[in-house]
Amino acid sequence: MLGYFDTDNYSDVFWDKAEELPGGFIIQREIKKAVSGNNFFYNDSETGKPVRCEAISGIEFRYYFDIWDNYHYFGLPHGSGWGAERQWLLNFLKQMEKTFKHVENFLIEKQQRKAEARASNG
Repeated sequence: MLGYFDTDNYSDVFWDKAEELPGGFIIQREIKKAVSGNNFFYNDSETGKPVRCEAISGIEFRYYFDIWDNYHYFGLPHGSGWGAERQWLLNFLKQMEKTFKHVENFLIEKQQRKAEARASNG
């Protein structure tokens, strides 16, 4: 999800500008840390409290993303239904699929808010 943000355009002057995430907010400095493979945090939208996340490297992320991406397009790897798969894989795929849908809905809502704002200003 954080790869969606273009960190090249962030200024150190505005390091504390908050960006909206599904279920929370993250400041630009923390986005830079996350996409650079460093520990980071975001603030939960309900409690406002920080949620600390361990860093993962781009290689690690890509490995697991590719597992989900292959599932998303081709189905389960062994072709024998969910009973033939390991439980960790099923749990992982469910979580990734939920996250995918959540982010997809978040981006649609964000676009709708922008369109509504433009319509009311123009």
